[in-house]
Amino acid sequence: MDLLDQEYGPSGVHVASVTVDGPVAPGTAFDPDDIAEHYWRLHTQPRQQWQRKVLHSGRSVPAGEGITVGATSDAGRDQR
Repeated sequence: MDLLDQEYGPSGVHVASVTVDGPVAPGTAFDPDDIAEHYWRLHTQPRQQWQRKVLHSGRSVPAGEGITVGATSDAGRDQR
């Protein structure tokens, strides 16, 4: 992923991965709609807040705290 970021990041491409730590199935902690929220959030992040790795571990998130379950960010990395 670092290589892709180095190659395409300067052109404005947000390189990221979403890891799903369980079986995807509707109505479960691994509901496809919940997982899709990770992708949408990554897509709409301002460039200075880009995250590169997200882990969906299936734990519930309290209302109002977003869907960043187990997410990690690269704070302090070179912001292009």
